[in-house]
Amino acid sequence: MMTLLEQHVDAMVGFVEDKDFPDNLGEHPQPVFASSNTYGTKSNISLHEIEEILPNTWYDDESIGKKASSLIPLYKGNVVETGPRARANKFRNYKVKGVKAQHIARANEMIDCAERILELINKLDPSAKVMANYSLEGTDRLGVGVIEGPKGTTIHTARISQSGFITDYNIIAASTWNVPTMGIATEGFHHDFAPHIIRAYDPCMSCATHMIVKNDQGND
Repeated sequence: MMTLLEQHVDAMVGFVEDKDFPDNLGEHPQPVFASSNTYGTKSNISLHEIEEILPNTWYDDESIGKKASSLIPLYKGNVVETGPRARANKFRNYKVKGVKAQHIARANEMIDCAERILELINKLDPSAKVMANYSLEGTDRLGVGVIEGPKGTTIHTARISQSGFITDYNIIAASTWNVPTMGIATEGFHHDFAPHIIRAYDPCMSCATHMIVKNDQGND
């Protein structure tokens, strides 16, 4: 007998499979990017292979992307797809591409995440300390955090001075990775399908966009 979660996932997959989409809707040639099947780890990616470039160097002269896009992150010189299908492709041998594949991977991932949560709950020590030991003094070394969120891989980097002040902080959110790939995924399809392709990535532009504004006194 299926659990309530399995019934829910089965219903979601059935709904997606019944959609009247072209079989190859949203397929693209870009590689996938994922660090873990569930939570996230920096051990499965190379930070030295990541770079962020300005939209001016990525989009054509006539493209609105130059004015409307966030920074473009590259991994090994490529824009990538991150998210549920990327994780399924890399860690669960799920080789199907396109819009339907993204939604089906997202639904099936709920079961993987639930199973992982139950594993971690059994390892919890309720009598352990609620805060880790830490020092306010930094080392000027770069700290890195990698999280696999529902939308995809998010990377935070921070540098703290020896006196305890943050001197550098950067975020590459899942939607930052996916924005240029979404554009590629829409190419060759009728514009009526564009919303379905974009929504398959569940983008959050406020997550992808970061800026610092200085006031008239020159303070951040």
